Amino acid sequence: AEQNAPLEKRLRQAQKEGLIDSSYLGQQIDQAERAEIVNATEARALREFHDKVTALLAVDDFAPSELGRKSADRPESGSAKKAAKRKAAPRSRSSAAKQVRKKATARKTTAD
Repeated sequence: AEQNAPLEKRLRQAQKEGLIDSSYLGQQIDQAERAEIVNATEARALREFHDKVTALLAVDDFAPSELGRKSADRPESGSAKKAAKRKAAPRSRSSAAKQVRKKATARKTTAD
């Protein structure tokens, strides 16, 4: 990563200047090589690095079928069902709001 940092910096600068227009690093390398921003050796080094990073990130790539839980994996207890049926507890009003209401009620009572 440290060896390729100056090359990546050149790619970012070329993108800012409009010499390359892709936002995907794989395509940026091709465009930079065609525009002679990087030479063939530098482009090869960037591609190898890009492939390694992609392989590292692909470790967390799972098929949708691997993400779901099977019915046999689910717990038998009904606690989840009970929790879903419970109603949310009513929120208590803040003490400041209560004081304001008390004062308003007291004023209204004295005015009557």
